[in-house]
Amino acid sequence: MDKELESEDYSSIAAEFEKVPNPSEDLTAIYNFAMYNIYGQDGDDEKSLEYLYKIPADYQGRHADLVSYWKFVHESYAEGKTENITFDEYKQKYYKSGKSDN
Repeated sequence: MDKELESEDYSSIAAEFEKVPNPSEDLTAIYNFAMYNIYGQDGDDEKSLEYLYKIPADYQGRHADLVSYWKFVHESYAEGKTENITFDEYKQKYYKSGKSDN
């Protein structure tokens, strides 16, 4: 799914997720992230954010940094902050991985 995520092929991610009988936490998180993007592209902000926040706050999976970034962007906007920050800037300034690098 990394290829689909990188190319923003969210429909393929959703379709693949539907085929998996017992998806892992990681796959479920990526599905919810894909649905967040699909609904966001359709202009349904409420449904979009609903999917983003279905991903647990303590999610530490493979793409936790990406999920954390988009939650940060939305929360900053909701607080009235309009500063644009890139994903790389966010990772340098704010993101702390919960996984050990050992």
